[in-house]
Amino acid sequence: DLSAYDVRDKSSIILQNFQIYSATVLENVLMREKRYNDDEEVVINALKKVGLYEKIMTFPNGINTILTKEFSNEGIELSGGERQKLAVARVFASRSQIAILDEPTSALDPYSEKEINDDIIKMVDTKTVIIISHRLSTIVNVDRIYVMKDGKIEEYGTHDELMKQNGIYYEMFTAQAELYKE
Repeated sequence: DLSAYDVRDKSSIILQNFQIYSATVLENVLMREKRYNDDEEVVINALKKVGLYEKIMTFPNGINTILTKEFSNEGIELSGGERQKLAVARVFASRSQIAILDEPTSALDPYSEKEINDDIIKMVDTKTVIIISHRLSTIVNVDRIYVMKDGKIEEYGTHDELMKQNGIYYEMFTAQAELYKE
């Protein structure tokens, strides 16, 4: 019953191949120009949640600093991890009700990944969050996990339920855990 506009208005998505634009930090986080009185506060809070606030505040114009050198030699270039954090900040700044994140922390170190994932999990108090991930440590604490194979749902449940099934999820999780032990 919803129009395409309503669906787009109520959801936000961060894909693996996100883009950082030659615009200000604020505009990159909001994905639009400043429109509301609280926009700066929303951006600052989002940057704090992803651990980028202090870095951004070292820039000449803080959240009003232009990113990339595409149109300005004075633009700031971010590292790969910083770019990913900025993309994730878009979800925290979004007023949408549904957030879809495709491998949202794949370029981050394990410590940053855990901190951001913890904040993403807290976000479910105000949004429906769908996380697509091959890195299973990312989804251990979610309400429901769906394991897909060849385009079909093979298993679903909580982390504990899936581990007890000794199925695909168990095999994948155990294999990934072994990599961290080594």
